This record gives sequence, C-alpha cells and structure tokens, in this order.
Amino acid sequence: MRIILFFIFTISLSHLFSQSVGIGTTTPALGYILDVNGNLTTKGVRLTGLGNYFHMVDGTNSNKLFRWAATGGYLRQAYNVLSPASTKNYMVIDSTGKVGIGENNPSAWLDVNNVNTGQLAKFNGGTTMWLTLAENGTNRGYIGSFLGNAEDVDFSTYGGNTTGSVHLGTNGTQRLTVLSNGDILMKNLTNAFNLRLQSNAADFKSIKFESQTGFEQHSIESYNGQMNFRRNENLLASMVWSANDRFGIGQIAPLAKLHVSGGSDASLTSNGFIMTGESSGNNVIIDDNEILGRNDGAGGDLFIQNDAGNILLCAQEVGAVGIGIASASGLPAGSLLAVDGKITCEEVLVKMSQNWPDYVFADEYKLPDLCDVKTYIETNKHLPGIPKAMDIEKDGLEVGAIQRKMMEKIEELTLYVIMLKEEIEELKKK
Repeated sequence: MRIILFFIFTISLSHLFSQSVGIGTTTPALGYILDVNGNLTTKGVRLTGLGNYFHMVDGTNSNKLFRWAATGGYLRQAYNVLSPASTKNYMVIDSTGKVGIGENNPSAWLDVNNVNTGQLAKFNGGTTMWLTLAENGTNRGYIGSFLGNAEDVDFSTYGGNTTGSVHLGTNGTQRLTVLSNGDILMKNLTNAFNLRLQSNAADFKSIKFESQTGFEQHSIESYNGQMNFRRNENLLASMVWSANDRFGIGQIAPLAKLHVSGGSDASLTSNGFIMTGESSGNNVIIDDNEILGRNDGAGGDLFIQNDAGNILLCAQEVGAVGIGIASASGLPAGSLLAVDGKITCEEVLVKMSQNWPDYVFADEYKLPDLCDVKTYIETNKHLPGIPKAMDIEKDGLEVGAIQRKMMEKIEELTLYVIMLKEEIEELKKK
C-alpha cells in the first residue's frame, strides 16, 4: 500500500512540475507555474530564472494586469496589457536602492518623472505634519505645516538647530538668507551689496544696506516709535522721522515738522543747508539765517509771492525789516521798516494815527503871536514844533509827523495872511 501511494505521489509531482498549478481555479493560465484566484498567505515567494515576473491580474479584465519583474538588475513594477502586448514601467528600484517613479533609470534616491501637466506629487499628513531634512542622522530642517495656523506652510530649520540659516538662491548662489537670529539678508553679488532686515528686539527693527567689501553700511531703523535713516552708522549725519511726526536732517531730535541742521554758508559758490533748482540755472539756497537766489553761479533774482496773494511782514509788530542794512544793530529802535538808501516809487500813502491839523481852524485854537514866533526863531533858528537840522541828520525825518507839522504851519500861515489882509483892507478904508 505504501508503495502504491508513493507511486501516485511521484506521478503527481511529475505532473505538477510539467504543467501549471491552479489554486482556486480549475483552468490555470498557461505560462504560469502557479495561478492563484483568491487570497494567498505565505511567508515568502521565490522566483528564479531569466525573465522572472509576478503578475496581479485585474479580475474584470484578464487582459490587463500589474507586473513585478526582476530584469537587468532592476526591480520593476509595471502595468501590462497582453493584447496588444505593451508594458509601461510605473516604479523601478535599481541595484543601489534608488527608486524611480515614471523613470526607468533613476539618478537620485527618489526620481519622479512626469511629463504630463498637473500635480507631480502630493504628501498628505495629519495635523502638524512635516517632512524632515536630515544630514548624517542629524535633523537640520523641515518642510511642512507645523507652526502658526493650520493653513500656514513652513520652511524652517529644525528645533534645536540654533545656528542654522535658511537660504533661497538662484543659479546656485545664495540670494535671500534668514539667519538664526531672525535677520533677513538679501545678497546682490553683481553690485557687491547686501540688504539686511534686522529684528533684534521688540522695539528695534531695521533694514541695513551693507557693502560686501565692508566700506559702507547704511540702514533704516525703527526704534522707540522713531524711524532713523543712518549713513555709515552715523546717527548725527542721518535723517530722523520722529514719533511726533517731525522730520530731521542732521538732527536726531527735530523740533519742527522739518528740522535741518548742519551745512555750509549760503553763497554764490557754496550750497547752504537746502537747495532747490538746478545749479546750472535758477536756484535758491538756504542756510541757518539766509535765503539766496542764484542763477548759474551768479547772483539771481529772488521772488516772494510773485503770482500769489499778500506778503505780511512783522504782522504782530514784533521785530523789524531792514533793506540795505548789514546787521540787526543797524535797525533804528522803534522802526518796523528801515531802508539804508534811496526809495523810488510813484506814490507814497501815509496814514496818520493822530489828528490832522484842521484843529488850527477851530474857534478855540490859540494862534501863536507873530512876535513870539519871531523871538523863537531868533533864539532856536527853526520854526516852533519843527525838528532841528542836526536832529534830522541824526534821527532821520518822520514823513507822517513832519507832514502834519508842515500842514499845521501852512494853516497857521494862512490865518496870518488872512489877518494881514483884513488889516490892509482896514487901512485902505481909513
């Protein structure tokens, strides 16, 4: 009996090795040693020989199947169509472990090749997901959604990496760098100049322009509510936008909306503190106490309110205006306008704040006696109420006052003439 069973088993093995074996199917496909229709649980499957492959057939279309094959030193996962025969590799693992997706000869550890338009790859994780970038087992950085809001995207150095920076570049060159302290550095190698954005403290933020040769460092700083514009780190030679909306040039504590300190004297050859206009044409320069009009290096006309409204000088009668006067010491006390030189005009209107001498014709006016006038003239050598020549030479002539006095004398003289005429008429009658 044992001999008979062994014979049957031997014949069965012979039959198995010479034909296909079907599990879950009575019609195993030709060309396959083992054809399984259903679930298969095993500790391992080994395929040897040239051109070995492992097929997973679409249950609704046996003409289409997925295929794993080991050929040419590569492990290939492909999509295969039997009729007409065609094979498209989907994933390839080479002998070094490089994985190609859509790439038959991967050149990187993960080489994805998709020439079609659309999404190339997608990494989908849960809340606070990230992809770690490590170097020799040390975590350097990550890409993901970890910090801030759930909608935010991070590209950051890893927690614990206190000295690393994040770089963005072009043409293999660093262009934008976020330093470990939070400063942002932008490099322009063509012009050898850097732009640095600093945030060293809660109340100090700056944009710094640095020469890569180290010669110049200019910056725009926000500190204690004030904006500073520095040149070569020199605050005294900078511009300041203060917290109370005042702008200072060369002045770190501006006292006006625009406060300019420092500069040269205004002259035909120097440019003062402020200059408007072209140096080769009409321009105006201002220093700390002078406004100068120039025209191409020579003296030029200076117009004030040429096409506009009124000019009000000393509106509160504080101070004085001098024309042709070299210094304030030359201004006469009590005068709002002083002119050292001639005045040419078509008409002068003088408005008197005192009574015009029509009071001479009033009944109560006491006309001076001519004998008294004669005595006064003989003694003082000038009319009563009229200043002496030496006083006029010293103090000048007050036009309004002298006009009033002259009119007073003219009216008195008119009364004298009338009185004289009446006396003559009386004498004629006699």
